[in-house]
Amino acid sequence: AKEAWEAGLLPTVFEKAEDIGGLWRPNTGLVWDSLMTNISRHTCRFSDFAWGDVEDDAGEGCSDLFPSAKKVHEYLHRYMAKHSYIKDRLHLNTEVVRVERPLPQKTGEQGEEGSAEQRSETGAEQQIQGKWVVRVLTRAKKSCSPFSSSALSRESASRARSYLFDFVATTSGIFSRPKFPLDSLPGLKRCMEANPRTITHAATYRNPTNFAGGDVGGKQRYEASEEKMKKKEEE
Repeated sequence: AKEAWEAGLLPTVFEKAEDIGGLWRPNTGLVWDSLMTNISRHTCRFSDFAWGDVEDDAGEGCSDLFPSAKKVHEYLHRYMAKHSYIKDRLHLNTEVVRVERPLPQKTGEQGEEGSAEQRSETGAEQQIQGKWVVRVLTRAKKSCSPFSSSALSRESASRARSYLFDFVATTSGIFSRPKFPLDSLPGLKRCMEANPRTITHAATYRNPTNFAGGDVGGKQRYEASEEKMKKKEEE
């Protein structure tokens, strides 16, 4: 949104979740509690907002060379608070369910001039030619409808709308869906079925509490194992 705005465009952002931050969101994101960035705060930042401008609840700025996941989330919130144009064009709790671009109609396809109603429909179709039609579903916050337990009641708490845009950018990221390599690791599927609580994806890992006395494997095993050792030393 920042880059689009600076390029003279008027971006509209649809976010499926209730909060910004993507994988950096606490609890609902894809990072564990003690995770830190793997690049320094000098490069992990927006060009017009330094980390020194980010203060916590105690009024202290972030001086960590490698900020924590919590600090990154705070940084994003404070950036949006400073740049109101992003907040004004952001739609939270809004899922994009369809994106399409109607094909141009061929000359003579409409045939002879029809009724006034048909001409009105044709005029509306001409207005969206060359545009992207984005259909979204905006859901009420979970806290606003605690008694919406059935699929029907959840659907009634939602609102469907369509928007027209000149351009569309898909920025869902590459970490939206955890992937288990069931086909490439023989026995993994059987093990998961037999012991569903002993195998978990790094995307759902938060802290080492549930792994006390166990072994950690996979791409994140070194960082997770190190956290286990720190936890043990603290105890």
